[in-house]
Amino acid sequence: MPLWGWAILVALILVIGREIWFWLILPVKARIIADSGDWKRARKIIEKRLSAFSLLGERSKIADRYWLAMLYMVDKRYDEAIEQCRKLLSLRLKPSMESEVRQLLADCLEATGKSEEAQSERQKAAEILLRAPVDLEKLQAEAQRLEREGKLEEAYETYKRALEIATRYGNDQRVATLIQFAITAYELGKPEETVKYAEEAISLEPEPSMLHYAHITASLGYAAIGDLEREKEHVSKAAAVALMLRNEEMGAQALVRMAIALCRKGEFVKAMEMCEEAAKMSLKVRRRARLVQAECLKWWGRLDEAKELLEQAIRAEGLPVPSLERTQQGLIVFELAKIEAEKGNINAAIKHLEESREEANRIPKIGLTWKATAAWIYALARKTEEALRYLDEVERQVEQFSQDRMAQSDIFALMGKATLALGETARSIAYWERCLEVNPVPVSRPTILYHLGECYFRQGEIERAKALWNEAANCGFDTADARKAHKRLQAILST
Repeated sequence: MPLWGWAILVALILVIGREIWFWLILPVKARIIADSGDWKRARKIIEKRLSAFSLLGERSKIADRYWLAMLYMVDKRYDEAIEQCRKLLSLRLKPSMESEVRQLLADCLEATGKSEEAQSERQKAAEILLRAPVDLEKLQAEAQRLEREGKLEEAYETYKRALEIATRYGNDQRVATLIQFAITAYELGKPEETVKYAEEAISLEPEPSMLHYAHITASLGYAAIGDLEREKEHVSKAAAVALMLRNEEMGAQALVRMAIALCRKGEFVKAMEMCEEAAKMSLKVRRRARLVQAECLKWWGRLDEAKELLEQAIRAEGLPVPSLERTQQGLIVFELAKIEAEKGNINAAIKHLEESREEANRIPKIGLTWKATAAWIYALARKTEEALRYLDEVERQVEQFSQDRMAQSDIFALMGKATLALGETARSIAYWERCLEVNPVPVSRPTILYHLGECYFRQGEIERAKALWNEAANCGFDTADARKAHKRLQAILST
């Protein structure tokens, strides 16, 4: 071969090698680094990849540019995320991809105070999906849009359609669809399906970060159906994946889930310590850690400290997507309403309850808990008509959540409190007995027994009340209601 031929061959090898480096190797390297939790370093690699000239043109950079926009948004660098979205929209994108980009752009615009522009982009995103061919990407995008709008039943049905065709796609896409569907099922109070689809995702042996989230999702489902041992098993596996990846944020998430399991068993000190460790590991997980600590303190009866932690959670670093942050804030305010009701501050409880109405009712399961809480708080406020209206509404809907023992236990307890406050002791007994039947949480037992004892005492069945209070006081849990039961028992025995 002549010298010029060798020169051309070497040049071609260099050009092809450069393309492989920037088009294939760098993105893979960035994703491996991102899995370890080093998002900043991953972002720098993608920035380098996108700034480089490519013979394949800008279209070869679409997926990485979209990822970079997501990384900017997560860091709340909204203007830079908007710039990347605009560059993507200047290209000819698949309708489903264009819709996702416009949704991302809308979230960033809303975060920067441009609400009208954000609404316009969301409208365009919805219109684009209408003309998109029916494929997995379209169905996923449509389901996510419906979730943002609080239409979870419709999102659930859309994910179900997506699963029917997911087998024709790659393993990663199928796993992502399974996890998304499992989470939506959980929010709708269908934890048996959550478990089924999360376990299926795990069986497909996904890449580590997806495996972590599949285990976390499975743990949620098992907790809801009352299988706390399987919950613990999956949380432990999620923690092992986080350790393997050396991802501190994932590790902190797993620690918080472990702390929740400990709290349910009455091991409050260990749970509090675990949350503190998680809070130090990750700022993004700190809010969730504070919420679990507040729950521990509430069980202990240390309501002022629990309230203080909830207020800290409100002030903690917010989520980058405004709609998700509003929901988080609403749910924390909802917890504050319960604390104020327990403290006897009824006006403050009603105020917080009403402030949380819209966001709590976006998720059907939480919405029903909100209505049961409203019945209790309005009963305490002696607003009998409102309390009875909410009670009747909850009674009609509660069986829709028959799979979810955790949710049913909470709802029946609230209904028991409401009817006891209304003076309907027979009805309260019925609710507390249903609560006792479905309750999967060991630490809740003293609370249920204490209130049942109170009901029977008010009916004049003193011996039965004493037996229930004795059992509540000797369950082995140091909770506020166990101490109340002991105090009530001692008061009767001393007379």
